[in-house]
Amino acid sequence: MNNENIENINSTNDETTEEEVENVENTEDTNSGDFDKIEEQNKKLYARAKRAEDEVKELKNKLSNYKPNNNSQEANTLTRDEAILFAQGLGEKDVSLLNKISKVEGISLLEAKESEVFKLHQETQAKKKREEETSLRATKGSNITKNTDISNMDRDAHKKLWLEMAKKTK
Repeated sequence: MNNENIENINSTNDETTEEEVENVENTEDTNSGDFDKIEEQNKKLYARAKRAEDEVKELKNKLSNYKPNNNSQEANTLTRDEAILFAQGLGEKDVSLLNKISKVEGISLLEAKESEVFKLHQETQAKKKREEETSLRATKGSNITKNTDISNMDRDAHKKLWLEMAKKTK
C-alpha cells in the first residue's frame, strides 16, 4: 500500500507537472515578448535621460561662462568727475564728448576738459551761439523807439501813432 500511495502521488505529480510545464512555456513565450518590449522601452528611456543630462551640463557651462551686462547700470550712474563737470556748467553733450575724448586718449574726464580737442569744440560752439544771437536780433528788428512828444498832438495824429505802435508789437 505504501508503494501504491507513492505511485499515486507520483502519478498526480507527473500530471500536474506536465500541465505546469505547458503553462510555464506559454508564459515564457508571452514573457519573452514583454521582456523585449520592456528592454526596448528601457533603452529609449536611458537615451532620453542621457540627452537630458547632456543638456543640463551644457546649460551649466553656459551659465558659468555668462557674465551679466552691467553697462546699462553703469550708464545710468553719475561718476564723481561727471558731477564736477555738471557743477561747472557743462551740458550733457559736452560731458558725453569728454567721455569719448577721455576713452580715446586714455585720460581722465577732468584732463580731457583741458585737451585741445575739447577747447576747439567749445570755441566752435561759442561762435555758433554768437552767430545765432546776432541773426535773431536782426530779424526781430531794433528795440529803439522814437521819443515823440504827444502833448502837442491832435486826436488824429495820436491815433495814427498808436496804430503804428500796435502794428510793431504784433
